Amino acid sequence: MGPSVPVGLGGAIYFDLDCLAAGGLTVTSLALNLGPNVAGTVDVYLRTGSASPLVANGWQPFSMANPVVAAGAGTFTQVPLNRTIPLGRNCVIGVAVVTSGTLQHFVRLPGGWGTTATIPGVLEMTFGLQSAAPFAAPVLGDAVVQVIFVPGGQCPEPATVTSFGAGCLPGAPLLLAPWAPFDRPVQETPAGLTRPFWAITTGIPATTFMHLGIVGLTDIPGGVPLASIGLDPRCRLYCQADLISPDFFPFGAPPSWPWLVTNIPPIGPSYWGLEFCVQSAALTTAFGAADLTSNGLRCKVGAW
Repeated sequence: MGPSVPVGLGGAIYFDLDCLAAGGLTVTSLALNLGPNVAGTVDVYLRTGSASPLVANGWQPFSMANPVVAAGAGTFTQVPLNRTIPLGRNCVIGVAVVTSGTLQHFVRLPGGWGTTATIPGVLEMTFGLQSAAPFAAPVLGDAVVQVIFVPGGQCPEPATVTSFGAGCLPGAPLLLAPWAPFDRPVQETPAGLTRPFWAITTGIPATTFMHLGIVGLTDIPGGVPLASIGLDPRCRLYCQADLISPDFFPFGAPPSWPWLVTNIPPIGPSYWGLEFCVQSAALTTAFGAADLTSNGLRCKVGAW
């Protein structure tokens, strides 16, 4: 492995994975140069596209708190991932690996981004960056990394949520937004967990007796005016109502209401890339013109 120097406690190394395999592949473990000979954990973050140039935004936690006992600097330590990394052909994914506790990465100097290791027709890795703190100003240094993988995989698309349209008046408009920490429709790999996706409705009038969560596989660009059913002419339906989830407020409505949109299972067929639409409505005791609809959310299921 050759002489190496420590990155520092809580430091990070960065590299790219470029899948060349026709059927894709799935990374199950990493072999890292870690020291000293102590126990700790390793966190793996991913981003779409290259890790270089290094920027702080765009990184998403992917496989976190992987337990490890380091073999010591100059020796490979294998780290099985509690969430495997799938890659489809021509996927390029930036990877950041962050240590915790008294564990440190060790890298070779002087290094420099652009060092590559290739298995022809299968996988190419690019190395050359490290930092003393995650996503901080990078320093050149070649991390010594091996990846252990099995055949088969698809490109991990990021989950997205985009607002469109507008809540209707009178009064303050009803507003729908993703609700943290489960604010994106994420589907984990089979080794992962069922992930909920939540939204929050704000601007709910005190006279509301029922909140409606609307979920559909199709959005309606521009929306459909709802004046024909007695609502304010500015109220529009932005989502095909395939599923309606009611919540009753018999003792008075709160000004905001977080609600579960769906649970996304980790097993079975992959839903990455599936798009759907979410909207909410508030039905008031005044009925008709006092009822409100929110903006819509266009959502896409992804890996992070």
